[in-house]
Amino acid sequence: MRNFKIKKPIDSLKVPKIKKIRKFLFRFTEILALFVAVSVLFGVIFGPETPFFGQVFQNLSSALKALGEEGIIALASILLIGLIIRKK
Repeated sequence: MRNFKIKKPIDSLKVPKIKKIRKFLFRFTEILALFVAVSVLFGVIFGPETPFFGQVFQNLSSALKALGEEGIIALASILLIGLIIRKK
């Protein structure tokens, strides 16, 4: 049995299509995150009766209620860890 070692990490491979797809997905995720943030902001400002934006706010509120207090603390911890790792 032979030991095969990968000499180059996957990110260093010269595959332009994969890089383009990764870049597209990253930007698409950024846009979706901004859209959700704006939707929640409009829902908070104008109330749950606002068309579309209020529904997003209600869905987010119900999801946070389902998590409970411990879930929110765990979610905040995961977000902080992610931010710390991302900065390095």
